[in-house]
Amino acid sequence: MRRQKKGVLGTASKYISRSRAIKKLQVSLADFRRLCILKGIYPREPENRNKLTKNKRDFKTFYWVKDIQFLAHEPLINKFREYKIFARRLSRAMAKSQDAVATNLEENRPVFELDHIIKERYPSFVDALRDIDDALCMVFLFANMPSDKASSQLTSECARLASEFMHFVIRTNALRKTFLSIKGIYYQAELYGQPVTWVVPYQFTQNPPSQIDFRVMRTFLELHVTMLGFINFKLFHDEGLHYPPVVDVERDNLAAGLSSYMLQTREEHAAFTKLQQTDAASAALTEADLATATERAKSLSEVLAGLTDAPVVEAMPVEDAPVDSATGAAPGAEGDAVIDSELLDVFPENEAAAEDNHGDKMFTDSNASSYSQLFAKCVFFLSREVPREALEFVIRACGGTVGWSDATFGAISEDSDSITHHIVDRPTQGHVYLDREYIQPQWVFDSINAARLLETKPYAPGESLPAHLSPFHEVLPGGYDPVAEHQQLEDAVKAFREDELAAEALEEASERRRNVKRDLDRSAAEAEEDEAEEDEAESDAEEAEDDGLESEDDSEESRHQRELAAESAGVSFSDFVVQEEERKARLAAKRSKKIRESAKSAQSIVSAIADEARRQAARKRTQADIEAEELRQLSMSVMDKRPRNLLRVIQRTRARREAEADQLRDRKKAILANKIVVQANAGKKAAAATSAEESSKRTKTK
Repeated sequence: MRRQKKGVLGTASKYISRSRAIKKLQVSLADFRRLCILKGIYPREPENRNKLTKNKRDFKTFYWVKDIQFLAHEPLINKFREYKIFARRLSRAMAKSQDAVATNLEENRPVFELDHIIKERYPSFVDALRDIDDALCMVFLFANMPSDKASSQLTSECARLASEFMHFVIRTNALRKTFLSIKGIYYQAELYGQPVTWVVPYQFTQNPPSQIDFRVMRTFLELHVTMLGFINFKLFHDEGLHYPPVVDVERDNLAAGLSSYMLQTREEHAAFTKLQQTDAASAALTEADLATATERAKSLSEVLAGLTDAPVVEAMPVEDAPVDSATGAAPGAEGDAVIDSELLDVFPENEAAAEDNHGDKMFTDSNASSYSQLFAKCVFFLSREVPREALEFVIRACGGTVGWSDATFGAISEDSDSITHHIVDRPTQGHVYLDREYIQPQWVFDSINAARLLETKPYAPGESLPAHLSPFHEVLPGGYDPVAEHQQLEDAVKAFREDELAAEALEEASERRRNVKRDLDRSAAEAEEDEAEEDEAESDAEEAEDDGLESEDDSEESRHQRELAAESAGVSFSDFVVQEEERKARLAAKRSKKIRESAKSAQSIVSAIADEARRQAARKRTQADIEAEELRQLSMSVMDKRPRNLLRVIQRTRARREAEADQLRDRKKAILANKIVVQANAGKKAAAATSAEESSKRTKTK
């Protein structure tokens, strides 16, 4: 039997080190890293590293052999080599002061495109949408990057792509979630049924750390810019819009932001381009008339006749037009050709298949209409201190109207009657209009996450804002759900306050009854003694009844039994209803008194309320839940050792989550207790001020 050679079979034949891969491809380390980023090749951890390293401790980076063979056929390798030759010749010409040679080389600089890589890595459009998150984050980051880390041309390109994507989200009302974090503002939109999440940095001066290698980031950016250009073109084309959108230069120079872009359909853009060319032709004819003295003598009718004979350039069909690799747009989109609307209506032969793919392309959630009409009836006015670009984007994406005072185009006056919400970020206002709501910016983002217009009172200027919870938080089994816990605690506090009010009403009613009896029987001492005995017996009976009420069930079945007992005793239905209401009031007073007696401070009051709410929720466990728990315990007793241990690990993890949730609940109780103390102190101060004012009025009257 022939002896097997090393490196032919087994682990050694599947993996290759980075140094060997660089020698095989005959590229430098920087070019190899750049090539791996563009092609999506990543290092792989071998199954048995000791066999590859021969039990040595030196760490090596390994790749799959098939990935390196895949890279060996990439056309970009030749482009990298051509660029190296160009850089060497250019540096030599500049060192020898050969300006003509350097200029010629600069004009023939080798350029490579990444279109084939995009088509190769993302065969379908949905695949590209699933991987667009990183591209959007990188593009929005470099759109706000200072000039010392990125060129102005690259920054402008990223800003243009970012604005185009934001305009499409506004046009389709695709925004679903927002979150204000320390890193920036998180957004999530739904396109073609795919959630797309990205983060936008705040509009502050960025100070990038020096430890970051921006060469690697720019390599990623090259891929992401090309990818986002293709995606924007596809999104606009499917929506029937012209791409790229026309930019109003005058508005852009005045820093109009998103308002400087004009979204047009293909037919509207064709008419717009034709009108522009007609105006240019008329301007050219007028200059020619002014140039020659003989043409000045022409009549106005002849000039108009010349304008009507302006030539029209025939357009190329959309299917045959070349596509620019950087922007994904046809060259005719820049205004160098007039597009006829009839040519735009030519569809490919597989029109039915295209329509089938287009029919279910956009939104699959049922709440799309609610998000699109969330701010439809609202007109927002932005003060100078609020983040204008973020608020303009989220408000317009949910169907709202927004304006500000220093806007050159479409400005809304501050004293306009159409304004419904005034967004400010200052505790006090110089002048307040009574016909609008003054809110802080967080109200807009919280309303979008809740998919409804929230109450504006907690978000008033100067108020302590509610907690801004992340909509991306996923509640695990046994974990802490801040929304549900907050709602449960708020409901418990509300029920406690209702019980207190019921107890006060019951006390007032009993006091009134005692006063009436005392007035009627005041003439005789014997009647007073009888009344005292009767009140004592009545109080003993009420206490006994309350003790019975505490253990009595409030279900429909028990109420029906009490109703039957009252009917057999000859009690009318109206009297029975009155008795039930009094019984509920006494039970509420009993609960309130019990909580008050067991609590000596605001913290203990909140804890007692939360414990009572948890006990009420535990009582609502159905028989099915109890049977499921018993079945789980029984199945665990008959399990094998390995799955039983695995289940115990899961239970310990869930118990740890529950312990963490209990800690968060305690923190929530402390915050709510502090809030109750502050409200109580404010109420006492207000009551003291009112009493002092009344006493001063009485003194003045005397």
